[in-house]
Amino acid sequence: MKFPLAVPPFDPLVLSDEEKVTIQSTVDRVLADTLAEYERVLIRNNGEIDLERWKAVKTKENIVAYEDRCALAIQLQQTSSSAKPRAASEDPVQPPPAPTTTKTPLQWLLWHGTVNCEVEDVMFS
Repeated sequence: MKFPLAVPPFDPLVLSDEEKVTIQSTVDRVLADTLAEYERVLIRNNGEIDLERWKAVKTKENIVAYEDRCALAIQLQQTSSSAKPRAASEDPVQPPPAPTTTKTPLQWLLWHGTVNCEVEDVMFS
């Protein structure tokens, strides 16, 4: 298969103005949260990953992928609270502090490590 294709496989995407605004606000939120987390790891933690917040999920060579425990815990709380009632004596999950947002948190992955390659190699992996 060669790209670009001679005939596009999908119809053009048509979005309403409301959908465009929603997508743009999501992009802005992701960018702001990503920059804040980058600064937190780099500046406040001297490049060290907070293992109470981030759970290692995959390792390959010198790269480790981490999953955000905060977003996962919040999603589990929302799922469990809507699925079954919680006993009065049961303690709720207390995730480490996360960036505060009014919407459901996005599921984040953090990749940390070094790779000896060209920038283009990383972009397509």
